[in-house]
Amino acid sequence: MEGIGHAYQVVTKDTVTGQPVEPGQAYDVTIQYSEEDRGAVIESTLALYYWNGSQWVREPTSSVDTTANTITASPTHFSTWAILGETRRIYLPLTVR
Repeated sequence: MEGIGHAYQVVTKDTVTGQPVEPGQAYDVTIQYSEEDRGAVIESTLALYYWNGSQWVREPTSSVDTTANTITASPTHFSTWAILGETRRIYLPLTVR
């Protein structure tokens, strides 16, 4: 997986206690990207991922619209988010003689 340079942290806090608050229902997120942002990432594999504390996890509701260049999701929690996708890059070993 490789990122395209878009990462976000979504947090809400109770105005009285200042404590973090999770949403009571799903909310919609739409993020636009450009062809330049995408780089070597395969466009059809782009998705919204969240950090679970040890690894990136694909948001199950995430979908990509390759015509509009948008990623859309309806998560039910707040988190640190990133747009990730697969690449076709092949890394060859370096041989020194």
